[in-house]
Amino acid sequence: MFGRSALRWDEIKVCFVDMDGTLYKGSQPIAGADRFIRQVRERVPRVCFLSNNSSATHREYVAKLQRFNIPATESEIVLSSDALGTFLAQQGITSVYLVGTKSL
Repeated sequence: MFGRSALRWDEIKVCFVDMDGTLYKGSQPIAGADRFIRQVRERVPRVCFLSNNSSATHREYVAKLQRFNIPATESEIVLSSDALGTFLAQQGITSVYLVGTKSL
């Protein structure tokens, strides 16, 4: 896959990888996802794993990825709730009424 790519890997600083439906579907890993991430890590200094599903914590996503033989750290997980927090802070909103899961 990478050999067919015209990407200039030496110029890529961060790779963003969606998790849901890309690395796994539900509780099942997608075949080759672990190998894909290993190959990306060999070429790119930083990898971030994305999800728009904030029903789990960063720690829970790290554990899930590790079950699929994909090493990750909490700082590499970026959730939709992270973006929301940044947006609220930029808007000066310091108090909200939150309806969601305990993990959210």
